[in-house]
Amino acid sequence: MEVDATQFQLARCQATVWTPPQHFSVLRVVRTLPEIVCRHFPRDPEVLPHVEGIPPDVPRLVSTSDDRQWRLEFAPARVNLYWTMPDDYATDFTIRKFADLAIPMILGCVESSGGVVQRAATVAVRYSKHDQPGRFLAQHFCKPDLLSKPFNRPESFELHAHKTYHVIPNRPTNSWVRCKSAMLTARQEAFPVVVVEQDINTAAESTEPLSRPETQAFFEAATVALDAILNLYFPAAERSDA
Repeated sequence: MEVDATQFQLARCQATVWTPPQHFSVLRVVRTLPEIVCRHFPRDPEVLPHVEGIPPDVPRLVSTSDDRQWRLEFAPARVNLYWTMPDDYATDFTIRKFADLAIPMILGCVESSGGVVQRAATVAVRYSKHDQPGRFLAQHFCKPDLLSKPFNRPESFELHAHKTYHVIPNRPTNSWVRCKSAMLTARQEAFPVVVVEQDINTAAESTEPLSRPETQAFFEAATVALDAILNLYFPAAERSDA
């Protein structure tokens, strides 16, 4: 059975911005949370205990939505916003819907707390059911002569690919793609799937902070790129009207 981009469902999304650690203050974050965040996360955020020497990427403040699908984390060096599919996997949520909510929320958090964006990233994890995901991936990506011996009937299979290009002008960007076979469990029932993990992030070597328009442009462009890249890896078969 073939799998194309239209058959993948969204399992998880993430938007992240990196900020200078010296600008971080738990009290300032709590006092200046923008209205859009307070509406989406009505409960008081959880303040995690401070431990001396803890890395600046570790969250100090965490908010979770009532349905447990959204999670917002504040660390001295970054802000993370996650969406995770419900336990029964029943959702029509899309990357576009995530971006429409995530972009104003994450930008509002940075601006209200007086932070500066040094880097940005967006991540998407999608899956498609398949009876033999390892074998499908091997056949999809490997030459026929490799399938006869080393990749004959593989139980599992993974492919990692990385490239660097510009999603927005003057900002070198990493694009990571990981395709793998896996098992998912819903309602106590496990089923085999093809999983595609994508990570688009501005390069760590870039030292110039991103302006608000640049950060928004990055997230908008990366949202489009996530779908475009998935279509390149798993193109839909051409259909004839004849």
